[in-house]
Amino acid sequence: MEINPDDPRFIHDPTTNKSILEQMGNSYNKRMQTLQKAESRKRRLENNNVVGMWVNIVIGILNLALLAYQTVKIL
Repeated sequence: MEINPDDPRFIHDPTTNKSILEQMGNSYNKRMQTLQKAESRKRRLENNNVVGMWVNIVIGILNLALLAYQTVKIL
């Protein structure tokens, strides 16, 4: 196999001492990690919204029960 010096796998960036292909792979991995973090954050927020919704429903039912109790007590 002949080595082609123009092949991106062999072109090194002197500032990072890494090949161009390696840098592209690293930046892709970082983007994927950022995307996964954002998705997990979104899921966590959605779960919090569902919990908050159920808490509001329970509080609303308790408020209705208290209102009914006070209404019956007055009558």
